[in-house]
Amino acid sequence: MQDKNHQLKVGDYASIKDTNSAGVIEEINIEKDKAVLTIGSLKIKARYSELQPAKKQEYESLKYFKHDIVTDQNYRLDIRGKRADEAELDILKFLDSSNMNGIDRVEILHGKGTGALKQLVQTILKEYKYVKNYYYANIESGGDGITIVEFK
Repeated sequence: MQDKNHQLKVGDYASIKDTNSAGVIEEINIEKDKAVLTIGSLKIKARYSELQPAKKQEYESLKYFKHDIVTDQNYRLDIRGKRADEAELDILKFLDSSNMNGIDRVEILHGKGTGALKQLVQTILKEYKYVKNYYYANIESGGDGITIVEFK
C-alpha cells in the first residue's frame, strides 16, 4: 500500500506505477483500492496502491501514456471476458506501446457479447490523438467483434 507519508488525495498529481503516466486524481476509494485519474482528456481507473506522487512538471510532460519499448510487440490485444474497468488500462497501454514501436495497424479483439467492451474501445479511440482511423474487421475476419486501428 501507499507509504503513510505520501497519502494522495483528490486534486493531487499522481502517476501510475509501471506506466510513466501522470494525471490529476479525481476520485479515491481507499477501502476498495480504487482511484480515478484524468490524464489528458481521458478518465482512467487505477488501483490506489499503484499510484505514486507526481510533480506538476511530470504531469505536463506526461499527459499521454508512454511506456517502455516492447521488442516482441503483439499486433492484437484480446480483451474478451474482461470487465470494462479492467480492460481500459490494457487498451491504453497497448495503443501507446504499439504507437511508440512504430506499428501502423493493430487489432483489438473485444468480441460481440453485450457490446460494453466494443463501446469502451470506440470511446477510447475517439479521444486517442495518435489514431488516424479505426473500423471493424471484415465479416470473414471477425466482423464487429474486432476493431482495427490505424495510427497517424
